[in-house]
Amino acid sequence: MATVTPIAVYNGDKTFTVTWTGIVTADTATPYNIKGNVSDITVFSSGTFAGGSSVSFRGSNDNTNFESSLVDVGGTAIAHTAADGSEIRGGWPYIGPVVASGAADSVTVTMSFRAA
Repeated sequence: MATVTPIAVYNGDKTFTVTWTGIVTADTATPYNIKGNVSDITVFSSGTFAGGSSVSFRGSNDNTNFESSLVDVGGTAIAHTAADGSEIRGGWPYIGPVVASGAADSVTVTMSFRAA
C-alpha cells in the first residue's frame, strides 16, 4: 500500500488539471483540496484495469469525513471498470479516487475543473 499524491497544473483560462498516477488496489490516493468556487468537475480513469478493478470517487467537506461514493450529474454512482470519464455532481472541497477490487492494476486518474 502506497500513498499517491496528486499533481496539480494550472492550464490557463481558469482551468486546472489534477493527476494521480499509478494507483493500484489498496493504495491511498490523497484527496485534492479544491479551493474556491469551481464548475465543470470531470474525472477520467485510464490505465490497466485487471481482476475486476473499479475506480470510484470520494468527497469531503473537511478532509476527515468522506462520502464514499460520489455520483455523476445524472445521480448514478461513479464506478469506472475500464477507461472512462464522468462529470461529478456536487461541490466537494476535497475529492479523491479509490481503486478497489482489482489485481495487477495500475490506474491514472485525471480530474479537471474551472475556477469561477
